Amino acid sequence: MRMRFLDTGICCGYYNMALDEAILQLRGENRSPDTLRFYRWDVPTVSTGYFQRVEREINVKYCQEKGYKIVRRPTGGRAVFHNDELTYSFITGKGNPLLNKDVITSYREISRGLLLGLNSLGIPVTTQDKGGDLKAVDSAACFDTPSWYEIVLNGKKLIGSAQTRIKDGLLQHGSLLLSLDLEENLNILNLNQGQREKVRKILKEKATSLSGEGYDFTYEGLKKRLAEKMAENFGVEGYWGELTKEELELAEKLYREKYSQASWNFKK
Repeated sequence: MRMRFLDTGICCGYYNMALDEAILQLRGENRSPDTLRFYRWDVPTVSTGYFQRVEREINVKYCQEKGYKIVRRPTGGRAVFHNDELTYSFITGKGNPLLNKDVITSYREISRGLLLGLNSLGIPVTTQDKGGDLKAVDSAACFDTPSWYEIVLNGKKLIGSAQTRIKDGLLQHGSLLLSLDLEENLNILNLNQGQREKVRKILKEKATSLSGEGYDFTYEGLKKRLAEKMAENFGVEGYWGELTKEELELAEKLYREKYSQASWNFKK
């Protein structure tokens, strides 16, 4: 088997999500290869989990005033403030044994590729071997507690990921924080003062970034090493490729008809 690596550069949040879904759909139909994609965001963006109630949990007015986009992900989980980070998506499908494994097992196997990549750069990350107590954290923020097999550094969450599946397809995407703007992570949420102080304390204790732990790596350097080690993790040949015409056309359609629409991003 082979794994295609992509770097699709800086795009708006709507298009980033459209592209993830486009590749997922086509991989499920065996019309795209297994893919590890890296991407960035044109402006700070709040991505929300598929099941979140955006207007209740997100400070929409603040985001609009700051020019931040809000986009609903096709995956579950909670809100992520995308700014200074490396974002990845891992997409596979029919023919890959990973598809026959449960969610926690597949998380563990994908996380192992990320772990190998960061460890090879001298970053002593580990995986969270059990999920955090979500009931103890009444917050819409993703980075306030690690979930099963997410990547932690010095006991704090460094990469937050989410997964979804379709028939014959699997998508996992996540954010590796290069830096963490704690106050802005609070500002984008609907929090009263008491909640804000509680979540601030939790984020300080539970979330971190590479720069916050004293590491200084470029996006390019991280991307190349993560790609190399993800392919090694799954025992496949990796190669840098390009998006296909079919992927671009489907992504544009999903961008136009779904991810740029308020009916999707703010649905109840």
